Amino acid sequence: MKSRTIILSIGSLLLALLLLWVGMSIPRHFRAVSPLVLAEAGEDTMSLTALADDALARGQVGLVQLYWRARPDDIREGARERYQRLTREHPLYNLTGGPSPYLEQLWAGENLADWRDQPILPLLLPQARRDDLRAFLQESTNQTVEGFLETGELSGWQMFMPVYSAGGQPLDATILLAGLLEQAQVWNPELSTELREVTQMALMEDPQALAELEETYFALLTLGMRLKWVPLQQLVERAPDLETLQRLAVLLHQEEIDVAVLTSAVLLADDLPGVVDYLEENPQEGPQALATTLEWGRGATQLLLRFDKGLYQPPAWVDRFSALGEGARKFKGFTEARPSLALFAKLCALFGGGYLLAMLLLRPIEGSVGKRRTTFGRILLEGGHFTIALVVAVLLAVAAEPALMNFQANENARLTLNLNKIAPQLANVTPTDNGFIMFDQVTLIILLLFFVLQLATFIYCVLKIREIKGRNVPPETKIRLLDNEETLFDLGLYIGIAGTVSSLILVVLKLVDASLMAAYASTLFGIIFVALLKVFFLRPFRRGLILESQKIGHAISTPVETV
Repeated sequence: MKSRTIILSIGSLLLALLLLWVGMSIPRHFRAVSPLVLAEAGEDTMSLTALADDALARGQVGLVQLYWRARPDDIREGARERYQRLTREHPLYNLTGGPSPYLEQLWAGENLADWRDQPILPLLLPQARRDDLRAFLQESTNQTVEGFLETGELSGWQMFMPVYSAGGQPLDATILLAGLLEQAQVWNPELSTELREVTQMALMEDPQALAELEETYFALLTLGMRLKWVPLQQLVERAPDLETLQRLAVLLHQEEIDVAVLTSAVLLADDLPGVVDYLEENPQEGPQALATTLEWGRGATQLLLRFDKGLYQPPAWVDRFSALGEGARKFKGFTEARPSLALFAKLCALFGGGYLLAMLLLRPIEGSVGKRRTTFGRILLEGGHFTIALVVAVLLAVAAEPALMNFQANENARLTLNLNKIAPQLANVTPTDNGFIMFDQVTLIILLLFFVLQLATFIYCVLKIREIKGRNVPPETKIRLLDNEETLFDLGLYIGIAGTVSSLILVVLKLVDASLMAAYASTLFGIIFVALLKVFFLRPFRRGLILESQKIGHAISTPVETV
């Protein structure tokens, strides 16, 4: 019987370790995406190198420049020679970024040697070029183009100087750029209709429509100051509405975001709204994650946008266990194909492994409780198994993914722009505070962890009391056993104090960004659970033992009357 128990214990231990290995190996994480899964998704999909080759074949040298800036190590042999030959044969491509019939017609015969290689909007700032473009657009029969040109006569702008003023060149150039995009049919039909309606309302002196139009012009100004004509076309034609275009401009004002990476990601994934949403939701990790996934192809970038998380960066201890790395490679295909099922399997494996470990730890107590077969004892025992399993799963998940403890408030203004970089005279815009306060999720996780630890300790102590209660020994012996376990019954206080001290150290060292409430709550939980244990479990049991021992002692000391 004893050997059978040992064999079962060893088997349970091995099965627990196997389940924990499976749970730790599945490359599905809570707040990050595994590079292994992204690389798997990117196999046999369009690569950025292939996209650059296609752009080069079309003569879109402006796009090629951006692709090469985003991934300078992925330039094919012979591509640079083809690029140089194109720019020599077509000097205007250096300015426009590729074939552009309207600009080629407009600037035919110009001495391009005096023109600087720069984005499209600065090219339109000189008065002579604006006059030429205006004369060209005035011949258009497009109603939206006519509306754009008429807005140049409006006043009441908040971020721009009026066109007729001394500082009106940026607004005038932006209006002409918007008209050129419409004349070239770059705006998608829905957005073009929306622009026409907003323009007409603004011309009717509707203040809300004028504000909306001004934000759109400012977004276009931002794009025009960073992109050449052809790359600008590629981005604008993928904007489904004005709001997306304005949000894109906000992103381009953030120093962490490289316009080459952003443009490459949008064109590789063919999803401008998805990229904008992703960068807004992940302002810290998003830019670097997008830049990294460009290496793996379209499938990887699209999957990253779908997960809407940063890249997983394993802690140092995970890298030291080669078995975890091998396991992650085995499960990467499964995780990429069934991400939700992979997360469920990971949680089940971690919890199952923790449950088996809990059964092994509580087996000595389980024997005594099982003999009594009381419902309360079985409930406590199963509660102990569940709690310990939950603690093991949470601790392993946090240990493997430290980012679970890092939460940053997502502060996204609708339009917060650094005007000094574009036009100093426009830098009178004051940012607005939306008054949004994010709930401190780190504090919540730490509170939950401390609570679960204290609950596990409490259940273990109650089971220990039940074990002593079930022993077939005199009351005096049970009292002595309780005295021997007094340190165990105070364990909740020790854990609470240790948790408070550890939390304070981590907060002071700024290793964890959490509220001090979480630190003090550890001691509070310890006091509460120890009080519950001693007042409602230990004290009544000890009182019963004392009374029982007194009855036995009284019965022994009372002489038996003889007849």
